[in-house]
Amino acid sequence: MNGSDIRSFLVAVMYVPPETWPVYVGELAAAMGGDATGIRALVDGIDGYDPINGHRGNLNHVFANTAVVCMWVTPDQRSQSEMDKVVAEATEKSSIFGPLDSYRPCATWPTQATVAPHPIHYSGDSQILLLNNTIDPVTPLVNAQNAARQLRNGALIAREAIGHGTLEEHSCAAPVFERYLLTGQASDMSCRDES
Repeated sequence: MNGSDIRSFLVAVMYVPPETWPVYVGELAAAMGGDATGIRALVDGIDGYDPINGHRGNLNHVFANTAVVCMWVTPDQRSQSEMDKVVAEATEKSSIFGPLDSYRPCATWPTQATVAPHPIHYSGDSQILLLNNTIDPVTPLVNAQNAARQLRNGALIAREAIGHGTLEEHSCAAPVFERYLLTGQASDMSCRDES
């Protein structure tokens, strides 16, 4: 177990129901006492590790996130020396999270940014669908509500759930999303997954 594992563990716990946090506090305490099996199992699950077949699963989300992040990084921000400088400064402020740098892969990402960061103003007629869980510690619902208000023709599906993934298996938002893909139409709504 290393610092990267601990960071992954702490970030992952932000995505689980708060009532389960005592279990994870126990796992962290066990790791500090020398038994990191609980943290290792969670981190392997995050990384898509398949213990039966002994290989990593689909990590497409990692590459998709990198592609989006690097799209906004300017050429002067892409150099390895600039990345090292930013990480060193962040590490001085936080030894645990400082080294966690989303932009580091951009130094070697094969595609250059195509646009500069800028405000986005939508003036088209096509509807834009926003999806958000009601309790997401990383992207709060209020942010999606504000974005929906700013769009002239937006719809927000607020799924009563905890965490970041709105379209996971059996999500009440999935049929609305599928209908939107087929028809281009949706309206504001809240939904709760069936038990």
